[in-house]
Amino acid sequence: MVTTAPMYGEIVRAAVSEELAYWTVLAGPALAVVGDIDDHLRHLRFGRSREESTTKTYAGHLKRLHVWSEERGLTRNDAALRLATYVMHLRTTPRASSGRGHGV
Repeated sequence: MVTTAPMYGEIVRAAVSEELAYWTVLAGPALAVVGDIDDHLRHLRFGRSREESTTKTYAGHLKRLHVWSEERGLTRNDAALRLATYVMHLRTTPRASSGRGHGV
């Protein structure tokens, strides 16, 4: 099922202190934090000691997956079962944001 309203998403830097930060995903018309994605990115940064730049890269990828699944009305589990379709979407659809033109 495809929803008719466009889905919005962006990544933002979330400062935890003056020295520590990670990147997270905001989505929807109100650009609210996507809870499960935020939990995962925080865990990567602080629980797994990954670099801040790693969370920025992951946040961009997770944002695109989140927007794709929301536009199709898919739960996380349904989206996981359709990863091959998502990968094909990345390979064949020009990006609206900066990049090399395709999600290659």
